[in-house]
Amino acid sequence: MSIKPVDQTEIAWSLSGLSKTPPYLFFLFLSLFAITFYGNVDLARSLRTSDSGNESSQAVVKFFFTCVAGLIGAWGWWRSPDVRKLLQTLPGILLMILSAIFFLTTVFSIVPKVSFAASISNLSAILFAATAMVYFGGKRSLFFAAGAMFLYVSLSCLMHLLHMDAAIFVEVMSAHLKVERLGGLGHPNTLGRISVVLALILLGFCLQKQLNWKYFAFASIPILYAIYYSQSRSPVLAGLFAVFFVLLPDFMRSRYRDLIVLVSISLIVLGMIGFFVLGSDKITDRIVGKLTKTGQLEEVTTMTGRTEIWKFAWEKAIQSPIVGYGAGSTPVLMVEKSSHAHNILLQPTVCIGFPGGIVFLILLGWNLYSIFVSEVMALRFCLLFTIVIGIAESPLFNPLPESMTMVWLICTFWPALHHNLGSNHVRAPDEQHKPKVLVFHRSYR
Repeated sequence: MSIKPVDQTEIAWSLSGLSKTPPYLFFLFLSLFAITFYGNVDLARSLRTSDSGNESSQAVVKFFFTCVAGLIGAWGWWRSPDVRKLLQTLPGILLMILSAIFFLTTVFSIVPKVSFAASISNLSAILFAATAMVYFGGKRSLFFAAGAMFLYVSLSCLMHLLHMDAAIFVEVMSAHLKVERLGGLGHPNTLGRISVVLALILLGFCLQKQLNWKYFAFASIPILYAIYYSQSRSPVLAGLFAVFFVLLPDFMRSRYRDLIVLVSISLIVLGMIGFFVLGSDKITDRIVGKLTKTGQLEEVTTMTGRTEIWKFAWEKAIQSPIVGYGAGSTPVLMVEKSSHAHNILLQPTVCIGFPGGIVFLILLGWNLYSIFVSEVMALRFCLLFTIVIGIAESPLFNPLPESMTMVWLICTFWPALHHNLGSNHVRAPDEQHKPKVLVFHRSYR
């Protein structure tokens, strides 16, 4: 049985100009799966070694996967008018401008080799994502990425269940306090973000009747396990906010509206009663104890030291406002505080200057627009999660692309995919039917 594209017609292949052979589709899928899975792996950290050879070999493997994906993306750009049209839309133009800034600032980088490799990697990810979107469509691209993330989360949990020392990340909170967190194949924060994004993608598909709930229930087992033992709180809060924001209008129009309001008011009243009866100090101590690793209120007020990191990163940014310090420079530049700026907008500003930061800010504006006009639940969940988690993290455009970068690129391209490609492009099946759950009742079509 031969593999066919999402369009399922020979005419669509002729119009796209791309090869219709199964090997091309196979390598396209394999590259998407490899980048989304292996891009998060940090074997040097998992093996608890500082051997530069291990770190270098791991980076070489990741860079190889990225370059293969880049060649596939470049071939798609060369052969397919649809890929070129997608890159000529607003998000495509902004992403290509951002990529050009990455390359230009390499000349002034404090780590030129790293910056050049990061620039190639980011351009490769953009071209590859555009090609994958044209071939597979938004739903399938996101579903393939979700499959890679599920494998990553499952293997991390399995390592923990088998009591492997490599699965544990020891975080030093103070001279007298160390916290053991589940990292699995990488860092606990990475595992927490991937787990929540995976849950949001599957939830979005289930809500719109594109995936059976039994698969969501099955995937929830490793997801909840990873979230609990990784002790990564920011992704959980960002995920809950994304779900609440997107689903609130539908809930308020439902027959359960009065019940939801009543339960919410009751919980607030009970909380206030408990606050006065038990005493504010006891309540505060219990809440702080549950929400923090150290049990100290200062951990919440400083966002685990992030406020100091932001101040330090901002000072560095204004010292080199035009060209920054080069892509991938923060591990060297901010070695005194952290390996990155812990903010989705501050990170590119530090690396490639304020021009790059402004372009990225416009891209985030496009993402906000997409959240309000899209009918695709999974897309809205992922974009809103990325923006909210970006307050405390910088998960995008690392030197080598990870799961969050690929998911974000898919969701950024998706709104422009069929709206701007013209009449010659045949819609993928997942774009032909209106979802059954509508929010704000607007569409890209």
